[in-house]
Amino acid sequence: HGWHDWTIGTTSKREGIPEEYRNLTKKFNYNDFDSFYKLIDEDCAAVIMEPMLFEFPKDNFLSKIRDV
Repeated sequence: HGWHDWTIGTTSKREGIPEEYRNLTKKFNYNDFDSFYKLIDEDCAAVIMEPMLFEFPKDNFLSKIRDV
């Protein structure tokens, strides 16, 4: 965990990550369903995320993500 191109491509340490990966990876704010929902379209293949890292999910955040 932590070495995946799909996550590091969204950070300032993305040197060496192919631009195609960076262009296909989107980032949203945890516990902010609207920021997530704005990124989803018919081309979305997967949602990869930590279910909980620094804060607990609020307002059924994980359930809403799963439902989409």
